[in-house]
Parts: sequence; C-alpha cells; structure tokens
Amino acid sequence: MPLVVVAIGVLILLFLMTKLKLNGFAALLLVAVGVGLVRGIPLEKIPDVLSEGIGGQIGDTMLTIGLGAMVGPVMGDSGPPSG
Repeated sequence: MPLVVVAIGVLILLFLMTKLKLNGFAALLLVAVGVGLVRGIPLEKIPDVLSEGIGGQIGDTMLTIGLGAMVGPVMGDSGPPSG
C-alpha cells in the first residue's frame, strides 16, 4: 500500500508541475505533506519530518558542493596535462 500512495503522489506532482505550471519546490512540498497525511503522520509532526528530510538532503549536497569548490581551483591552477 505505501508504494501505491507514493505512485499516486508522483502522478499528482507531475500534474501540478506540467498542467498547472506550479513551481517544482512548492509542488514537491504540497505532495510531501499530502503523502504524509495519507500515510498517517499527525499534522503537527509534518513540519519536523519535512525539515529533517530536507535538512539531511541539503547537508549531503552542500558537502559535495563544498568539496568541489575546494578541489576545483586546485585542479585549475595545476595547469593542463603535459604530454
């Protein structure tokens, strides 16, 4: 049953973004809240669940971007490969 709820959520997300031209982030938040409510998460806990999930994802992404920002200039300064 959880997979069916997620599949319906993805279809709603696609509809919101393609037909209604809703911003992707706003559509994703709306669908996430809807799926959370359908799955039985109490309304007062949804902001905590969302912030935990988004925060974890952003933290991982920022680590990758930060490392790339540090390593990129070093590789650029080293010059082209000699051959």
